[in-house]
Amino acid sequence: MSIYESTTAAPVARHEWRTQLSRSHGPFLLAGLAVASVILTNLVDLHFDGLGIRLLNANSASSWSHRADAAMLAAGAVLALFGARRSTTRRRLWISVAVILALFLFDEVSSLHAHIDQLTRFDRISYGKLLYAPLLLVLVISICRLAAGTDQVSLLLVGLLTLLVSYLTHVFVLSLVIGWGYYSWAYQAVVGIKEGAALGGLVLLLSALWRLKAGSGIPMPPASPDRSAARRAGPRE
Repeated sequence: MSIYESTTAAPVARHEWRTQLSRSHGPFLLAGLAVASVILTNLVDLHFDGLGIRLLNANSASSWSHRADAAMLAAGAVLALFGARRSTTRRRLWISVAVILALFLFDEVSSLHAHIDQLTRFDRISYGKLLYAPLLLVLVISICRLAAGTDQVSLLLVGLLTLLVSYLTHVFVLSLVIGWGYYSWAYQAVVGIKEGAALGGLVLLLSALWRLKAGSGIPMPPASPDRSAARRAGPRE
């Protein structure tokens, strides 16, 4: 790579990243609203000393956030199946995404996750959730390969990072703050963040899968040299 190319590659890459994010403001607004709503409703339930309304309690499997998670997972699995039907070159990737999302859906609507949480505990930390790591890795690789070269890369990466925050919070952070008390504001705020990040990440993931399935995840154009940098570099010999 020449000096000219190296000086223009970074600004162009940053410009493409900002362009992709600006096209996805709708999903980001929905994801942010989902995160804030989960945290708020869970803290409202705590403030009123437990309203007895399980829909508001993010700790409950019957909460609205858990039900929304299940709906998102189901919709994502169906979208991936449609994507596999339409695709010829990436059918296996779409099928992988559909199967993994279906497995997570089963985990969400059944008591399987509760049994997995109790599998391995050490120093108050449940390492059972680490069993999901291989599935999550395959999911990330499959989705990234589906989005490679399209304008959905940024949306997917932010969604996956948001889901990673939820996952790490569930595995490590909750066990650290439980010492302050189950009904403490700190613990319940972390619960809200964990559940809110899960829902927000799924909103972004589903939005990107919808666009990819519909064919609106268009290929990114090749990087063009930055004109201002070209002028600064002077005429090329």
